[in-house]
Amino acid sequence: MSWPLWLLSSYSCLGGIGHERDKVILDEVAHTSFDTPSKVIAAIHNHLAQLVTQTLQYQAQIKQAAQRQLNTAEQQTARQLSQIQSQTIGQLTALRKDSDYAWRSIQQSAQRQVKQAVRLTVERYTQTQTLAHQQLAKAAINSRSYQESIMQNAQQQIVQAQRDSEHLRDIVLLHRPSRVLKQGYTMLMDAQNKQTLTSSTQLYLEQTVNIILKDGNAKAQIIDVNMDKEATKNSDTLN
Repeated sequence: MSWPLWLLSSYSCLGGIGHERDKVILDEVAHTSFDTPSKVIAAIHNHLAQLVTQTLQYQAQIKQAAQRQLNTAEQQTARQLSQIQSQTIGQLTALRKDSDYAWRSIQQSAQRQVKQAVRLTVERYTQTQTLAHQQLAKAAINSRSYQESIMQNAQQQIVQAQRDSEHLRDIVLLHRPSRVLKQGYTMLMDAQNKQTLTSSTQLYLEQTVNIILKDGNAKAQIIDVNMDKEATKNSDTLN
């Protein structure tokens, strides 16, 4: 049986059957052959110890290489920081000069604008004051004219109101009950003098009523009521 060379070189094959007198094919192809399994375990333990030692050595080498790289990086960083600081100082100096020049320019421009604003403000104040005086004078003229118009209108309304009042007074006097009674008419009231009886529908048989005359009153009793249906119907329609 043949085994690939890459397999024999990449992996270690340990053999340990457990009997010194026995020989097997595995012993022929194994990397190392042992008599008993305990020897195989001891060999594995030693191999692992070697791997741990090699790993610790590699770790120490990696730490040393990393420390060297860190030292180099710190030195480069310090040099770059020094260069940046020098450049920054120069730029700050230039910016400070530019800022001072810009500030002086802004101050001068602001002073000119303030002077111009003051001049314009004075001119506009004068114009506003003149316009205000003109508007006040015009408003005074309009106010006087409007006041005169209101007074004329009020006087006309007062005269008309007096006329209307006198007319209403004449109407009231004309229809005053005492005036009507003096003309020969009478008023018919209920027994308690609380209600004026103006319709036949308010009357009923044996009802006591008061008759008011121009110079006294009298009581009467209703013995008959004759209703004019057409007049009653027209009265209801008007109501």
